[in-house]
Amino acid sequence: MNPHIQRAQMLFNRSRYADAERELGMALQVNPHEPWAYALLGACRAAQDDFAKADELGRQALALAPDSADIRHLVARIQLARNDLPAALKTATETIELDPHDAEHYATRASVYAQQKKWDLARADCDSALAIDPENVDALNVRSHARRAKGDMQTATAELRQALEVDPDDPYSHANLGWTYLQRGDLKQAETHFREALRLDPELEVARVGVLETLKAKVPVYRWILNYFLWMQTKAAGAQWGIVIGLYVLYRVLAGVAANNPSIAPFVAPFIVLYVLFAVATWFAKPLADAALLFHPFGRMALTGQEKREGLIVAAIVAVATTLVTISFVTGEPIYSACALFIGSPGLALAMSFKFTPREPRRIMQGVAAALACVSLILFLELFTPVWQILLPQQQHEGLITLLVKVMQFSLLGVLIGANLLGSREWRR
Repeated sequence: MNPHIQRAQMLFNRSRYADAERELGMALQVNPHEPWAYALLGACRAAQDDFAKADELGRQALALAPDSADIRHLVARIQLARNDLPAALKTATETIELDPHDAEHYATRASVYAQQKKWDLARADCDSALAIDPENVDALNVRSHARRAKGDMQTATAELRQALEVDPDDPYSHANLGWTYLQRGDLKQAETHFREALRLDPELEVARVGVLETLKAKVPVYRWILNYFLWMQTKAAGAQWGIVIGLYVLYRVLAGVAANNPSIAPFVAPFIVLYVLFAVATWFAKPLADAALLFHPFGRMALTGQEKREGLIVAAIVAVATTLVTISFVTGEPIYSACALFIGSPGLALAMSFKFTPREPRRIMQGVAAALACVSLILFLELFTPVWQILLPQQQHEGLITLLVKVMQFSLLGVLIGANLLGSREWRR
């Protein structure tokens, strides 16, 4: 192999991507048709989130060496990093067909299946990888993740311990073990392994998020919500959609039963209150907890600038809406509750947008939040100054206001359905 490529590989393994790219540039000067140089350049670009260029370089590498299983494997890893799961699955399967005797090839396809929440398929590929190489760290990590998703925490922990015996300095194994301990409720061990992962790789996002979640989980209420989040993450997108919308529909049914049957309303009311508290907590818990971490020395350092801004925005929305509801309760004036809804509805859409990492669904949800804010503003003005009554004939004015009121009435359900539909798609990075 070209010595420049050998040096580039070592630099890439140490996350020195700019230095690796310089070496690969020199390799291409020697041989402009070297497929490994293009493939490794693509991996460097993917590691720096330049996925469009990484994809282009991967295609160039495959065009130069279509029968190389190793090149195809590296391209599959690039596609996996981009979250282009259908392409990654296709390429990983082709890699196995070209070379069915390499454990890494099965481990990569197992990672794709894990991203798709196809835990049984992921575990089967891990078994195939470990049959070839019993010490394959990637396969041990993915299989432990699959076991954790199925609730087998003890075996998942044991397998990660085995992975760390093979490679004690693997940051992903430490981070994975941290998430396993976090799900088991052992916050001390979880924080220890997350911090070790960050010591080994300060840029490892899964460890940074993990240590933040561990700090938040020290509050018992958030720990319960986190367990719900972790449980939901093991479910396929369709199942998540069904659970969230199903709970909302159940809430509406119970509210209707209570309204139409005053005699049983006292028995139904506790369930309605519990659902409302649960829903508000799951919708706003993460950004509110991020805002609270601004008062924690390590948490403040670990939060990104974006997480800090999002936390403060949601905290402000919740504070204003809660204040208005409280005033309405104390004074008996429903106008304050209406104003709280005008703020809370677009606020929910905005909070939901913060759950998405890819730009496109974030922008869609933020567009919905902006539209609902416009509707809220019109209705708010209508409470004090019916400006549309001046601009429109009475019949059109009444029709417009009726329509906007219905939009607000169904906005919560619409936001939930929309957010879960967006979450069910596999968005490429």
